[in-house]
Amino acid sequence: MRPSVRIAVVVTVLAAGRVASAQRDDRPAPARAPTVAPAAAAPSVELALPDILAAATRTSPALEGARLRVLSARGQALVAESTEDLRLTARSATTRGTGGGPTAPLSWTNTLGLSRLLPTGGTLSVDAEIGLDRRIGHRSAVTVSAAHPLLRGAGPAAARAAINAARATRDAASLRREAAARNVVRDVVAAYWAVAVAEQQLAVRQSSLELARKQLSTTQAMVRASKLAQSDIAAVEQVIAIREQDLLSAELEVWERSLDLRRLAGLEISADAIVVHTAPLPAITGDDPALAATVSRALERSAELAALRADLRAAAASAAAARSGRLPQLDLSVGATAEGVGGSHGDALTSLRAGDAVTIDGALTLSHAFARSLERGADQVARSQLLAAKLAVRDAEAALVGDAARAVQQVKIARNRVTIGLRAIEFAQANVEAEQRRFDFGRTTIFEVLRRQEDLQAARLRHAQAVFDFLSTMANLDALTGDILDRYGLTVE
Repeated sequence: MRPSVRIAVVVTVLAAGRVASAQRDDRPAPARAPTVAPAAAAPSVELALPDILAAATRTSPALEGARLRVLSARGQALVAESTEDLRLTARSATTRGTGGGPTAPLSWTNTLGLSRLLPTGGTLSVDAEIGLDRRIGHRSAVTVSAAHPLLRGAGPAAARAAINAARATRDAASLRREAAARNVVRDVVAAYWAVAVAEQQLAVRQSSLELARKQLSTTQAMVRASKLAQSDIAAVEQVIAIREQDLLSAELEVWERSLDLRRLAGLEISADAIVVHTAPLPAITGDDPALAATVSRALERSAELAALRADLRAAAASAAAARSGRLPQLDLSVGATAEGVGGSHGDALTSLRAGDAVTIDGALTLSHAFARSLERGADQVARSQLLAAKLAVRDAEAALVGDAARAVQQVKIARNRVTIGLRAIEFAQANVEAEQRRFDFGRTTIFEVLRRQEDLQAARLRHAQAVFDFLSTMANLDALTGDILDRYGLTVE
């Protein structure tokens, strides 16, 4: 398949030939034949590519959807990370014994505690207590305790699996938004140059029609001078009718491509905003991209591939948690409490500092389900998802290498087509002039002159298409290597 490129065909036509072609520098739209006068009155506006790209990145539904997915993924990551937050607890309680009326013993307790989940899966807590018990007096106590799993849920991989998976999912969402931005810019660039090539081909059709009309005037004069038969006029008029039809089709193509661009870029579409007037197709300059360097850059900077690798990290985190879930539940808990009692709060605190009463406790708890269908099923699902993620990464890498290599080759071929197309226009123009001179001397027929004109028109149309193919293929290559946003000075917030 031939690559696509776009070039300033208006400039090349004027430089290569001496046939009148529509100038687009000082008019809002190419000149049109009288037969398409209603279409020529279509509302149009000149838009620069950077302005359209800026609008597209602000209003694209694809980018807005990707942005919302990023916000959701960030929220999920915050939820997962909240499990490691330092937690403060406070409690105040009072009790009164029954019987004895208002003089019944009154007890109250105030407790303040801090706790945090450890990265290895355990929990560390510190609690301070101060209270009054009418039976024993004032009481103060400080308790330090820790609980930690020894099998299921032990270790950072298992304990932080949910956090790691949520963070990887957040990264994947951000990378997919980057990829979506690149794709939107690529598509808008291609759509913009599609309008430009449609306008250029319209100008070529107009120029070809003017050639035929000029030929009709010449033929009519020669018929009046009895140098040609009346049937030669009919032949020219037939060609004029055909070229008028082609001109109408070219005008419709400009409308269609303009509407496509407006829809893709999120631009206004109304009775007063239809046809878009673009910049001329640019001249093709520069060197061909190197295959090895391009493939390496695509693998290094591909947002789609990086997103799949983030998916792989998320799947690996979930698989680690599932493997740990198949183990028995064996938890160790230890704690130490220092207590002070006295006739007043001061006495209780003094007793606490002296360490008059310190209690140390520990416990080991085992829990195990014999069937474990839930855990085994979850592990099987997680392992399958991990293998699928690995396969997706390998497949994406192979596809990316192929796409980058194909794009490099398409760019090279398109550039050659543009160069050859310029020579073809020169030769076709020279053939038209030579055939016209032979016709003026009666050494050829009107049919040969018209055929040479058709050859010139075809050469110009092919050249414009080659320029478009080059430009659109370069946009695709820039999207693959991650250079397209930088090329147009765009950022994704």
